Amino acid sequence: MPGPRIDQILLRGKSNQSDETQRQEETHSPQSISTLRDEEEVPVTSNSPRHSQVHHKVENMQGRKPLVKWPKSNSKEWEIINEDVNLILGGIKGSVEKKLEKMGDLVYSYGKERFGVKEQVSKKDRPPPPKSRRLQEIQRLVKERRGLKKLWKKATEEERDGINLLQEDLKQRLSRLRRAENLRKRRKKKEKARTDFYKHPFKFLKGIFTKEKSGSLKASKEEVEGHLRSIYADELKDQLLLVPTDIPPISPPQHQFDTSPPKLSEVKEAVKKARSASAPGPNGVPYCVYKNAPDVLKLLWRNMRVAWEKQIIPKAWRRAGGVLIPKEKNSTTIEQFRQINLLNVEGKIFFSVLAKRMAKDVVGQVQQGRAGFGLIQKPPQWHKATSVQKRRLVVEEVKRQEEAKRHTKAVSLAKQGRWSNWDSLEKRKISWRDIWEMEGSRLSFAIRATYDLLPTPQNLKQWYGEDPACSLCQTPAPLSHILTGCTTSLSQGRYTWRHNQVLRQLASILEQRRTTTNASPQTSTGPIHFTPFVPAGQPPEHHVTSKDASILQVAQDWKMEVDLDKKLVFPRDIVATTLRPDMVLWSTTAKLAYVVELTVPWEDGVEEAYERKKNKYSELAIQAAQNGWKTKIFPVEVGCRGFVATSTIVLLKKMGVRGRSLQQAIKSLSNAAEKSSNWLWIKRKDKNWAAKST
Repeated sequence: MPGPRIDQILLRGKSNQSDETQRQEETHSPQSISTLRDEEEVPVTSNSPRHSQVHHKVENMQGRKPLVKWPKSNSKEWEIINEDVNLILGGIKGSVEKKLEKMGDLVYSYGKERFGVKEQVSKKDRPPPPKSRRLQEIQRLVKERRGLKKLWKKATEEERDGINLLQEDLKQRLSRLRRAENLRKRRKKKEKARTDFYKHPFKFLKGIFTKEKSGSLKASKEEVEGHLRSIYADELKDQLLLVPTDIPPISPPQHQFDTSPPKLSEVKEAVKKARSASAPGPNGVPYCVYKNAPDVLKLLWRNMRVAWEKQIIPKAWRRAGGVLIPKEKNSTTIEQFRQINLLNVEGKIFFSVLAKRMAKDVVGQVQQGRAGFGLIQKPPQWHKATSVQKRRLVVEEVKRQEEAKRHTKAVSLAKQGRWSNWDSLEKRKISWRDIWEMEGSRLSFAIRATYDLLPTPQNLKQWYGEDPACSLCQTPAPLSHILTGCTTSLSQGRYTWRHNQVLRQLASILEQRRTTTNASPQTSTGPIHFTPFVPAGQPPEHHVTSKDASILQVAQDWKMEVDLDKKLVFPRDIVATTLRPDMVLWSTTAKLAYVVELTVPWEDGVEEAYERKKNKYSELAIQAAQNGWKTKIFPVEVGCRGFVATSTIVLLKKMGVRGRSLQQAIKSLSNAAEKSSNWLWIKRKDKNWAAKST
């Protein structure tokens, strides 16, 4: 439960001072602290400087005012409030600091006179909840039993026998009613606990394990002032600090902070994000006034601009009402309380604009992924989720924690944890069905190759001290050398054979999309991107993307050439070049060409391969553009151990491969690369290369 307010403690001490002597301070509890209303009613009639100084301090140390009964946000009274308050504030004369000082007081006075204030009712003064009929019956039976006891004392022996029978009957009835009432209380308690848990599980568990916090402050004014001085005072704030000579010179700033006056849009955004239920500051004006009175907010913004240009921060914005909250059970000293300070809303709006500007300049725009701001789908909130969504949220959280533990363990492993750095590769999932269908040697290769646990010459040297040289080229041979880096294997065409196996699968997938597109009727001249507008009060419509939507829909005369069985010659209609990409798709009517270049690299070199191939064919796209052709280059990669790069998945999606077809395509490409690498591993010591027929 919140403790006393600091301003009231200091206010009490100031108002109780005598003219000549200082009265000795007495320790006091929150119950002995007088309210601000009592202090304001004390008249100060003396004209002495001492009295005027005390009165001035009492005015500056105003406490938290009672809350005004402002109307609801959807009430039409706000239109009248907006006009009246704007007219009142527009008549303030004087400097901008004086206007901002009086602004909050005038708004509060207007609301207090028109709507009144909320009465603070303590728990003791609250009316008790209505009693149920069972409780009323229990109370009536208890009174009857007390009356029978009094009658029993005055009754004769013959009458007492009848009274005993009545008492026994009352006892049984009371026992049954109380047992039923206890069962009802237990049931209600259990239902409330269950409801609280589903509504706020974290808050419920926190209430179970958090220790009780209570107490009353018992401290003198000097102790409170000393505590505040030790926390907030800075004795060296006016001392000039020199830059040490050993620090190198600071380079001039590269980015200039936004020092322009606050914009109206920034002020509106700060007010919009603020909670209407936030507690007001010392002047008693809440956020709801500026949320529902746009003209008043605009007037505040104008005064903010003038204060910014004159470099003035009013005292009302720097004044805060402190509230002490106990940290532990039976708190009494000032150190056992934590302090929260409530600033005036006008100052909080001003400082919110500054804070957002600084966060933007220091941190910058933070966004994960390639989607625009606000396009990331947010998970449902717990108290709004259905039972199925709650179950899914719990399962996803458990999976996330387990995956985080596994990832933390993998990062600490230099060799077996290299997969944790493959940011450009999709995760490969092997189902139980795949495990049952795979051969034992192939499954062993897939797992051990991923974690670099195969008996390569480099590993055998580390394990048993054997010769680390490659059997073909006599150079140190880790797994990356055997699968992608051996010059002898390259000259013999082993890597080319594996590359063609993967390319054959990719060409089969794209050929199917090409024939399907050429056979389908043309529906549009290209993809149309539009922003849907949603009427007020209606939910947005979810447009489902067609499964056949692709970049091939602009024409029906697509042709494709693949560099597999015969030497590919780039179409001379586009550009004359000696380059031989792996695949070319082009349409004469649309003047479009898509160049696909496949690489099967070591997984750590996927990004390097992408940039290398991108630069290789960039000049080709420029030459084609000079001939009137729009050419798009698609470098794609499939890791030699079967991990498909995101660039490959992007190409498949743009070609219209989605859903189950996309999963099957990824699986076929992955299996082709992994099977081919497995065969290269089996033939690693065979100097006479013979390609495996598939």
